[in-house]
Amino acid sequence: YPPEEGRSYIVAIDPGQAKITQTSIGVLTFDKDDLGNYKPRWCARDAGLYSPEVTARKALEISDKYNRAMIAWEANSHGLAITELLKHRRPIYFRKDIVTGRQGTEPGWYTSPGRRGTKDYMFQTVTRYLPDLTCHDIELVRELRNFRRSVDKIEVVGPDDIHDSLAIALVCFNPKPFKRGYMGKSGWKW
Repeated sequence: YPPEEGRSYIVAIDPGQAKITQTSIGVLTFDKDDLGNYKPRWCARDAGLYSPEVTARKALEISDKYNRAMIAWEANSHGLAITELLKHRRPIYFRKDIVTGRQGTEPGWYTSPGRRGTKDYMFQTVTRYLPDLTCHDIELVRELRNFRRSVDKIEVVGPDDIHDSLAIALVCFNPKPFKRGYMGKSGWKW
């Protein structure tokens, strides 16, 4: 989808390892229906075996084309090179403190492993928005078919780079964040 004047977008990057794994750069926005529901729209995607420098250059060009969209990326492992290249660009995604809800000073989305890590949260967010997603990207659909639910966990049986860029976009640009906050050691305040 081409950019629309006055609309907010996010450019999400799942960095790869240059000549080994694929880098995915995706553009997402939200449409609002007559009832006030937010529906995600996957506007554009570029993926390939890109170095961090090429990835950063492409992300900047895409961001400028889409109304200077906010840029978010996975900021662990090989994403640290993207952090170094894009840290002075604005707007970029900064991590938020889960207790206070305030924006921090660390750029990029941190993906933690494990059953209760942010990877599980990303999967749940994609699952929540999937029925309403407008998408004409056959490669994203192909990757979504690589997810298998076994007894108590999710297994990925193929590539998931494009899925991860969609997930990063949804968690960093969520129009429906949870209103309740973390309340000390007792858990979430309902």
